[in-house]
Amino acid sequence: IKYPLDTATVRLQMPGTEFTIQNLPALFSGSFDGITAPLVSNIPAGAIFFAVKDAVKSSLKGSDLGLPKWALTSLAVGVALPPYWL
Repeated sequence: IKYPLDTATVRLQMPGTEFTIQNLPALFSGSFDGITAPLVSNIPAGAIFFAVKDAVKSSLKGSDLGLPKWALTSLAVGVALPPYWL
């Protein structure tokens, strides 16, 4: 939902264009062009991130490190970020 709304917002802010709130079909035309590549890459990357983060957090909770919850979460996120960006 955010992607076409961002497109419409930018189009409305551009001076001297035919895009108006009164012409919604023109305002949203082509809003989903180019969305396939981000979806194909971001969905698996997000799944990998959360899988790694949750696995690391679970294993850290089971250890006797005695770290506070915020530290466990920070460590888990730190470990999960490199695979996300690959």
